[in-house]
Amino acid sequence: MFDTDLYQQVLSLSAAWRVADVKLDIESTQIHVHVEHAEGSQWACPRCQKKLACYDHAPERTWRHRNTCQFQTLAHARISRVECPEHGVVQVKVP
Repeated sequence: MFDTDLYQQVLSLSAAWRVADVKLDIESTQIHVHVEHAEGSQWACPRCQKKLACYDHAPERTWRHRNTCQFQTLAHARISRVECPEHGVVQVKVP
C-alpha cells in the first residue's frame, strides 16, 4: 500500500478528493498530506445544493488532523469554488 492510499483511507475522503502527496518531516515531527480534487468533479452549491463544475480555487488552507503515531498530521488543500446562478461564486463544503 502506498502512503497516498493509506492517507486516502485515514482521512476518509470522498471520491471527489484524492491524496496527491504525503511528505514526512522528521525534524519537525510532522506529516504533510496534500489533497486535490479529482478532475471533472461536480460540486454542490453550499446553499442550494445544485451540482456545478469547478469555477476556481481558494488559496491553500491547512487543517490539523489527528496525530499519526508521534507525528502531527497536517492536511493541505485548495478548496474549489463554484459559480451558482442563484448565489454567485461560493466555496464548496470540505469533508
